[in-house]
Amino acid sequence: MANFMLLVANTLLIPFFVRIIEIRQKHLKPIVCSTVMIGIFGITYGTTSMFYCIIFGILGYVFKKLKYPPGPFLLSLVLFEKLEVNCRQALTISGGDFSIFIRGPLSITFIVLSILAFGYPVVKDKIASKRNALANTMGRRFSRKDS
Repeated sequence: MANFMLLVANTLLIPFFVRIIEIRQKHLKPIVCSTVMIGIFGITYGTTSMFYCIIFGILGYVFKKLKYPPGPFLLSLVLFEKLEVNCRQALTISGGDFSIFIRGPLSITFIVLSILAFGYPVVKDKIASKRNALANTMGRRFSRKDS
């Protein structure tokens, strides 16, 4: 019955959805942001969650500019709760000693791989920009000798 109701409602709302698609992004972004803020405040009745939303929005903008894919970042947000529980359990077992996270060769390997994976896009872009600058410089040199 619910699927039938959704079918009827969505069929009737198709003209409205088409009009939403026609709205320019410069008008749609403030509407979405204000709706999100109102929703967050309506659920939590506090401003802390709103500040988290703003911080994550800025972080998402920076990641987009640095060309990081959003999938792994969203996956990490989903898995963070399990990470917190397991970290707390490991610290309880070790008596509060943080060196438990870097003692074994497997943990060091994962830490190094994480750092490499996180830094790879930045290093790749810098190398590409240096290659482009070098190619432009070499192209100018060759064109000056030929003329």
